Amino acid sequence: MDTRGRATEAETGCSDAERFELELEFVQCLANPKYLNWLAQNRHLNDPVFINYLKYLEYWRQPQYAKFLIYPHCLHFLEQLQKATFRKVLADPRAAEFIDEQQAHFWKYYRNSRLASLAPAGVDAPVGPFTVNPGVVDPMAPGAAELAVEVDRPLAT
Repeated sequence: MDTRGRATEAETGCSDAERFELELEFVQCLANPKYLNWLAQNRHLNDPVFINYLKYLEYWRQPQYAKFLIYPHCLHFLEQLQKATFRKVLADPRAAEFIDEQQAHFWKYYRNSRLASLAPAGVDAPVGPFTVNPGVVDPMAPGAAELAVEVDRPLAT
């Protein structure tokens, strides 16, 4: 361990730059609900060592690290993965599919919904290739996953 409490290159087998790249890539993989489902089905999300690693990765929330993320919503899933309930729900492929669909809806409709909310009263918001769909659940909203997916109740098909 170095003076900051981090493992040294000799302990990890890779340089700080390589470690940064590996952790950056892994954190961004957490943005993929199907990958999260794979982790749950292969019991990685039940492993206390892996859970501890996820806690360690929370440093990516700091602005000096978050600026490197291409998929910043991975931080939302990193936060949710700290909760045992969310980890348990992810083992159900229907939950991962639901989250994936909600994520797609969010990306598809966010721009126009955001523009409409920012438009001055009485002025029509610019219309792009997508239409505004106010009924879509924002998967990034705090608690959205828990509201949409309950452990003891199957998902609607």
